Amino acid sequence: MKTFLHFYTVLLSSVIALITGSELQAMPYFRHFTAENGLANPAVMSMCQDSLGRIWLGTEDGLSIYDGNGITTCRTGFKDGLIRKLVCDSRGDVYFLTATELVRHNTRTGHMDVLREAPFSALYIHD
Repeated sequence: MKTFLHFYTVLLSSVIALITGSELQAMPYFRHFTAENGLANPAVMSMCQDSLGRIWLGTEDGLSIYDGNGITTCRTGFKDGLIRKLVCDSRGDVYFLTATELVRHNTRTGHMDVLREAPFSALYIHD
């Protein structure tokens, strides 16, 4: 009986160690960004990830792009700096809504085009 209890205790301890170890390895890593790191504004309204893996952040004061190393901020220069919605398509283009415009950012050329002016209420891209 003592041998069985010892075996059961060792087995249970091993299972707990395996579960705990795998949970520690699977824990996500979070990195917090602020204006000090280059974020356009701490109020992020929308996010998307493009085909190159970059994270696009639409804020109350422009567009920020995180490439895994740092943040590049793009003050849009459009009528309204508030980026309400971001959508990335499979070609790598990024579409965003401000309060007054629908804009496409061509990631291959770096050029931004106003596609439409308000009124509109939604953004949907069908690839």
